[in-house]
Amino acid sequence: MVTIRISKIVQIVIFSVVIVIPLLFINFASYNISTIENRNIFPAPNILKANSGINKNFFKDFDLFFQDRIILRKQIIEMKFVLLNNFFEDTILLQFLRGKNGHLFYSGLDQSILYKYIDIYQYSNNLIDEEAFYLYSIFEYITNKGVNILGKGINVLGIFLPDKDSIYPELYPDTIIKSAKIPPLQTIALSAHDKYNVNTFNLTNYLLSKKRDNDMLYYKSYDVWHWNMFGALIGFNFINEFIDNNFFNINLPNYDDIHIGISNVLFLKNSNQFLDKSINYRDIFYDIKLYKTANYIAIDLDKIPVYFDNMKLDSFRDNCYYFINNSARNNYKILLIGDSYIYEFLLPLFAQLYNQVLFIHINPNYASDIPIILDIYFPDLIIIEQVERTYTPYYYKTFYDNMIN
Repeated sequence: MVTIRISKIVQIVIFSVVIVIPLLFINFASYNISTIENRNIFPAPNILKANSGINKNFFKDFDLFFQDRIILRKQIIEMKFVLLNNFFEDTILLQFLRGKNGHLFYSGLDQSILYKYIDIYQYSNNLIDEEAFYLYSIFEYITNKGVNILGKGINVLGIFLPDKDSIYPELYPDTIIKSAKIPPLQTIALSAHDKYNVNTFNLTNYLLSKKRDNDMLYYKSYDVWHWNMFGALIGFNFINEFIDNNFFNINLPNYDDIHIGISNVLFLKNSNQFLDKSINYRDIFYDIKLYKTANYIAIDLDKIPVYFDNMKLDSFRDNCYYFINNSARNNYKILLIGDSYIYEFLLPLFAQLYNQVLFIHINPNYASDIPIILDIYFPDLIIIEQVERTYTPYYYKTFYDNMIN
């Protein structure tokens, strides 16, 4: 009897420990969003309803609350995502987030990017100041290189572009916590402009001022990485109006010259990267021509090294483009150093406007090519462009160090 009684006591103790110990480690933090799952955390249940009466679903609600708050839950889910992705190639890792009114937003190439709005803007002021200095040093080096080659400085312009969520925060999903801090690339551009008087501009405020209800500047759902061609035209006008007012006369096209074609297209998202492969999406597409006819010639990529005296530069292997436009209204040559915001959208507009356009992809690892290209191409203007999501700490320090060595 004594043995049976002790056994029952032990069972009761073990059962109590199993019940109580997890309760002691419940996460009672005030957050109410699971960023990794892009959903709300279940709130603590109330025994009484707000309008009086007993909450008959209290125990069910408490179970959901307990499941969402259990210790190490976040780490367990992260491990699940990683295992599914690495071993079963499951696409549960969200690269695209569904926003409001059918809008899709880019979240990142891996799960850790989902936390960027909490962590990525925590760069120190020392890093911002240091990067602003190296951005200025890049401009200064290019300008002095022009003096040595041509007897005059090369004009340099830095353009830094926002992601869609910076222009349309009202359409971003409420389930993601977005920091109110200014993104680091904007801060670096502003610091370089104010401290060193260099021509660095972030287009966020300008694009915000151009928002209209009927004309989206970024794709709604077709391409969640980029602006659309209408947004590109707005950015293009800002860039070239600044050039025309501050560097040289480029004979900008009249508004009546610009052709804007608009089409409303229904398409099916069949990429496994997207949130829902079974839903049809509709988006607006713009076809932009600065003039009634576009007479520029794209030089084949295989011939670009010939133009540069058969040099095999790394820059020519990664989205390099060269255009000649003998009917351009000016004789200026420009070098564009940027990302897909240029080569997928702005490049044909620049090719219609300028006599010669050379584009190379912005990459700190290829920066050593720039002095070689300057020695041969002799541009009148260099535009350096970057979108905010691609910035990483010490980007411009690495760029500068590779360029001068």
